[in-house]
Amino acid sequence: MAQPPFLIDQLQIEPGSAGTRLISRDTGTGGLKLTDPVAGALLLSQLAGLQTIPNVFVVGKSGAGAQYTTIQDALDDVPASASATNPYIILVLPGRYDQNLSIYRDGVRIVGLGQPEIRSTLEATPNAPGATHTISIATGSGTTPRTLIIEDCIISNAHTNKAVLRITGSAGSVLGDGGFILRNCSVRANAAAGNYSLWANTCNHIRLEGGSWQEAANLGLLLLREVALFQALGVTGLGSLDLRCDTAEDLPSGSLLGYFFSGCPDIARDTSLPNPVVLACSGGGKVQFLSCRVNDLAISGNRSLEGQGTVFGDVTLQDTTTATLSGCTRGSVALSAATTFLDEPRRMGDAVFGVDTSVAVTFEVPYTDDSYQVALEVSDRPANDETPWITAKTGAGFTINFQTAQTLTVTWLATRTDV
Repeated sequence: MAQPPFLIDQLQIEPGSAGTRLISRDTGTGGLKLTDPVAGALLLSQLAGLQTIPNVFVVGKSGAGAQYTTIQDALDDVPASASATNPYIILVLPGRYDQNLSIYRDGVRIVGLGQPEIRSTLEATPNAPGATHTISIATGSGTTPRTLIIEDCIISNAHTNKAVLRITGSAGSVLGDGGFILRNCSVRANAAAGNYSLWANTCNHIRLEGGSWQEAANLGLLLLREVALFQALGVTGLGSLDLRCDTAEDLPSGSLLGYFFSGCPDIARDTSLPNPVVLACSGGGKVQFLSCRVNDLAISGNRSLEGQGTVFGDVTLQDTTTATLSGCTRGSVALSAATTFLDEPRRMGDAVFGVDTSVAVTFEVPYTDDSYQVALEVSDRPANDETPWITAKTGAGFTINFQTAQTLTVTWLATRTDV
């Protein structure tokens, strides 16, 4: 026979030590309240854990007690109503997850706890039938990811010509217009014959914050095509870059701003690929490096290259590119068009006079204009104690003159204060 309930306002538990332990009802919420001298007062709803919080999904290995054992199952349960203002957080507990992820919902945030590792499903047998990208981001099931954050995860792919992260957009797409952010992740392009750390096309905004990138056999490649805005901030180990921004191609919805790198210390430093950094910008966008270290670089198109406090290898300028390098060091500079310009704070060289009254100095790459100053120093005392002067100063160079023929060397220094 069922007994009627035993009704009391609160129940005190025999302490066995100092302090009061109570089970009671919270007057504010009506929920069950537990009071303990060590933990304080807690509601039962607070003790139920993250799994009871709306918009938070927990993924863990079998036996961990999480809601999901695969990340994709959690992603599939994100509703179409998810957005930047109605986000869904997927907490991934420690462990290795061998699975290919497809992200097609907006407002997703994947947060790793204890740096979980996300590998492609066939990584143990590279290039096996069905091998594909580890994480694919695109429109699907009637929704488009406009915002996405992935942080504190290890993500890898071991398949030739496949990507760790593959982002696929189309003409006019709003894909990524709220920003795709990869924060403090370790990205590993592990294909022995080479593959992509990041491969994205026709996307709006991608932002890398911190983290380390690496590749097997130094054959990893970051490939971007018509990304409206790309930023890499404090990322170490970036492999080779192949970047294009061409208004003649399909474009995303956002304006083309360009590709920006800041505090990236070793871009393509150890690559085995023949062209470490290839940049092609035509009709929109620019490329900027701030406080970076960059291997040999080639840029083409009609847009600008800017460098500040950066160490460059050899630089090749093509088409109508204008480069401005401030506080930078570089290797050699080569150009393939008369409409290519390079502005930098200083250039230095020697003009050899062999019984000459004048010697023309031609810069290896012209300045954009003649807004520079020239200082001259002679190697020997000039005949008749003459003082040299310059004429015919243009962006392409100048002429050093003496009144009478001289046999000596003049060292010249050209400086700009507007760079």
